[in-house]
Amino acid sequence: MAGYSIVSAPEKVRATIGFLTSELKLEDFFTPDYLFDFFAALHQVDPTVAAARKAALFRRFDIQDFAAEKVGRLSSGMKQKASLAISIAHDPEIIIFDEPTNGLDVITARVVTDYLTELKSQGKTIILSSHIFSLVEKLCDRVGIIIDGRMIVDGRLAEVCAGQNLEDRFFELYSASHPELQ
Repeated sequence: MAGYSIVSAPEKVRATIGFLTSELKLEDFFTPDYLFDFFAALHQVDPTVAAARKAALFRRFDIQDFAAEKVGRLSSGMKQKASLAISIAHDPEIIIFDEPTNGLDVITARVVTDYLTELKSQGKTIILSSHIFSLVEKLCDRVGIIIDGRMIVDGRLAEVCAGQNLEDRFFELYSASHPELQ
């Protein structure tokens, strides 16, 4: 990944990747402030750089007023925003997000989407897993459609869509792979 071997240089691979899963569970008794600092230190981010990055990300995702609250007392949307900020504490080049807008209100989901667009424009590689077709169409250059655990089609968005919107194309492919539903 990013030119590094997971076998011979796993620490370099981990340093290059930011990962957010819909199943990421922050420990209830820690605060977003503590967790951000912990993960930044884990990735050996200079403390001054980490502090500036935390301030910017917490402000961007409107976390600053909740930074000292225990995670267990946060709403699901606030937990998701804190998880997102923490997962990119080290400013990775490759970002893997599984359902990054889960649990977010429509305004905050837009803030996250706009931020991902910014990261893309900075040349970051973003790998996105989502069932929200409009989000995929907005953010992705390349798309892969997985049905029943198998990659059915992948390629540039326009090629995969074949003149349709992504949702219609998905259901066309889904129907073709499940003839019993027709």
